Amino acid sequence: MSHDPSLNHHSKPSEEKIDPETLSLWRSAQDEFIRQYPREVYDRHFRHLRLVSTENGTLTVAAVDKQSREWLALRLDKSLRRTLKRLAGRDVEVKYEVTNGKQT
Repeated sequence: MSHDPSLNHHSKPSEEKIDPETLSLWRSAQDEFIRQYPREVYDRHFRHLRLVSTENGTLTVAAVDKQSREWLALRLDKSLRRTLKRLAGRDVEVKYEVTNGKQT
């Protein structure tokens, strides 16, 4: 089976490894975050937040820097998980890391 790269023209490299259902969930959640948060908060903490992996129902997302990762984990985690639960119809755990792949 050949892979047509044009089918993934909107995907980030890390998204290519994530199943379509989870990727759709994440994209829907991003749309919700745009509506839920003031523009400054969205631009700083969510705009560049990337889904990098999923394992056993836990999403690993990468923030642009350590400060943003900490802000998400400490201040926005409950709201983020609540949004994902509403969209998925089940609890969704989230782990946070910095874009370079290092957890802090």
